[in-house]
Amino acid sequence: VMKSFLIAFIGELALFAQLSLFAQYRVTVPYVKENGKITINAEVNGHQGRFLVDTGAPCSLTYSFMQRAGIVPFDSVQVQDSNGHLLTTRVAELESLKLDGFTFSCLQAICLEKDNIVENFKIDGIIGYNLMKMGIVKLDGSNHTFTLASSEKGLGIDSLCGIPLVKDPYLVRIPVRFADNEQDTVMFDSGASSFYAMSATSHRRLSEKHSKSFEQLGKGVGILSLGVSGVEKASTKYRLKIPHFSIGNHSFRNVTTITTHAMDSRIGSELLNHGNIVINYRKGVFYYIPSVSGETPDMYQKEWDAVITVIDNYLTVGMVWNPEESPLKGGERIVEIEGKKYDKVDLYKATTTNLVQLPEKEAYIKYIDKETGEIKSTVIRRK
Repeated sequence: VMKSFLIAFIGELALFAQLSLFAQYRVTVPYVKENGKITINAEVNGHQGRFLVDTGAPCSLTYSFMQRAGIVPFDSVQVQDSNGHLLTTRVAELESLKLDGFTFSCLQAICLEKDNIVENFKIDGIIGYNLMKMGIVKLDGSNHTFTLASSEKGLGIDSLCGIPLVKDPYLVRIPVRFADNEQDTVMFDSGASSFYAMSATSHRRLSEKHSKSFEQLGKGVGILSLGVSGVEKASTKYRLKIPHFSIGNHSFRNVTTITTHAMDSRIGSELLNHGNIVINYRKGVFYYIPSVSGETPDMYQKEWDAVITVIDNYLTVGMVWNPEESPLKGGERIVEIEGKKYDKVDLYKATTTNLVQLPEKEAYIKYIDKETGEIKSTVIRRK
């Protein structure tokens, strides 16, 4: 399970693009969605590339793309990734970024270090919030298009769907509501694939209040995500079900979530499966326009009692829910699933294709016991 490549700034850094406040523009490009990641094609300094659309990160470029485009960084900054790791990186100023024939100039971007994990996903960088904040963004979930415009005109906005943004210098943050008048402040993170991920901080706050707004489905210790600096540390996580969940005037039921140690709770790109999103950064308003008015989608998602992830290019048991009921404890290398043997795997293929095809309800696996080194077998179940 992958999370967004969120980068939060430590200290002050001006990231901007040069554009007249009176300029009128509207650019629309198609996007591709792979495993919840939204990517578009763009041209930077005359060089074509494939970029992740991420409202939770600044514009960024991979080392290999910078080499190809002859881009030279000019300054260093310290940043923090989505798993809380600090890293030092550099900043470059781009002569041009072209979308749908429209050129943005003097845009600044973070330079990701050589062999950064982002490169494993065959993307050249990130189209981030310092570009999007210049105008109005529309993500059309039905037509799979990304629009950046100077005006709301023609974007199909319903004013009744507007939610005021919680003030933040960079991120898109909105309130969501649960039962019992409980709520959470979430970041809309288009770089995250899940519908909703509750932060450990919010979970702790609600648990201390003995809130009945959620039901605990499982508890475990393990690894589920990656940030720009690599694999997160093993941590305690909870799997929860939220029977009543609202974004503005729109309701969802039986939302399942896994707690995250990221700084914010998040709403991710799965929301686009149910409607369109418009963000007016200038007015400070977030719009969610559902595909079917009045519908209350059932969001319950089954989960394997042992979650398979990729660590160091091997299939690995990343997370075990309720480990007291399983021979698996997390971290075991998986060598066979349903009779198919696995050695090294490609991280990109593993996370964007059905490289590992699991049955609907249960799967027979073989793994290497961490203590004895023996190959053992067990059955994992999805419920």
